[in-house]
Amino acid sequence: MRTIFSGELDRFLTIEEPSGIKDNFGHDDPKSWVDVHTNIPCGISIKKGGEVWESTQDVGNETTEFKIRFIQGITPRMRIVFEGEKYDIKRVEEIPRRKGYVIIAQWKDNR
Repeated sequence: MRTIFSGELDRFLTIEEPSGIKDNFGHDDPKSWVDVHTNIPCGISIKKGGEVWESTQDVGNETTEFKIRFIQGITPRMRIVFEGEKYDIKRVEEIPRRKGYVIIAQWKDNR
């Protein structure tokens, strides 16, 4: 069973969601995000890292597990900003009895 100990929540993250702003063609603007929750205490654990070949270039990636206390409404549509880097949320696992979440997220170095 997963659990959260206060001592492991020693860092902070922000959760963002798409702003809903549309581009000239009526599609969601992928560059426009808004903060939904800020300064959330978290614990992190890097699960996997490496490089993949995408569109004629090597792209670094890292799968990270974030633990946070329970906040209603966290979904994979959102993303995490941690220490200035953006992580796409891949999976949100609730820790039983609404104690918190384990969020699996992926960072890509494709600047």
